[in-house]
Amino acid sequence: MFVIDKKTIQIFPGEKLFIEAELANDSLVNLKVVPEIINKEKTLTIVFMQENENKLHKQMRLSITNPFSKQLEYNAQINLMKYKKWTKTSVMPALPGLESYEIWPDIITTAVLYNFHLKN
Repeated sequence: MFVIDKKTIQIFPGEKLFIEAELANDSLVNLKVVPEIINKEKTLTIVFMQENENKLHKQMRLSITNPFSKQLEYNAQINLMKYKKWTKTSVMPALPGLESYEIWPDIITTAVLYNFHLKN
């Protein structure tokens, strides 16, 4: 896991991150990884997993828990093992106070999440 320029997260399969964020207007800034949730009203939980069935790859799953009272939107790029290159991917917003899921059939070696912002 890496926090890049305090607005971008790089996550690898098998990681579960607690990301504390500050708000600047409706943008999430000064992102930092914390070992546990202390400020639940401003801490995202992000989990990136590879799911297997009988030791064979099934899918990749990303979940984000949104602690805010507004919809959380963000952008994502994924690095596909098959092509060894970065690809922009579409993601669904996380509704207020809920968890959102993204699922991909391909093997992803890492993902970058950025441009976190809130919308009414």
